[in-house]
Amino acid sequence: MAQYFASLRDGMVAEIVTLPDDIAPADAFTPAFTETLIKCSADVQQGWVFKGKKLVAPAPPARTIEQALSELAAIRWQHEVAGCDVILLGRSAPVRVATDRESQGKIGNALLAVIADLWVDGTAWKMADGEFVELTAADARAMALTAQIHVAACFAHEADLAAAITHDPATDLTTGWPG
Repeated sequence: MAQYFASLRDGMVAEIVTLPDDIAPADAFTPAFTETLIKCSADVQQGWVFKGKKLVAPAPPARTIEQALSELAAIRWQHEVAGCDVILLGRSAPVRVATDRESQGKIGNALLAVIADLWVDGTAWKMADGEFVELTAADARAMALTAQIHVAACFAHEADLAAAITHDPATDLTTGWPG
């Protein structure tokens, strides 16, 4: 078996010393070094802090602006492609429309067909849950408008949070997203 000691400098673990159970620190090191040692568990690491009567891991470093903006872009993308609900004609409950990048393109093409008067009422459209729904031109227009509003709201919220991050990288990035 082994015993573990932390050498403290300015209240912080500077190094970890491992000794066999049958050797005391005073028998292995100078008195000056021995005075810096406190017994610790095997999981203690260099950089831990001595608080009160115990060693604790240091707080994680603060998030940088660059890290926060990168995390924000990933969160926006998750919300952007999560889909949105739309109410179609003749339905009382909303249906979920996929808003991943490929679906956004298909929805845009559907709107172009409506605008060009090429949409055929009753065209089957696969919703986010896999259900096929027959859409009218009005349904296709409502679906496109709802999806566009959803995606635009995600980017607008990202822009607001990005501005806040420049003042405080610890800004909460999880709230306020469109559903």
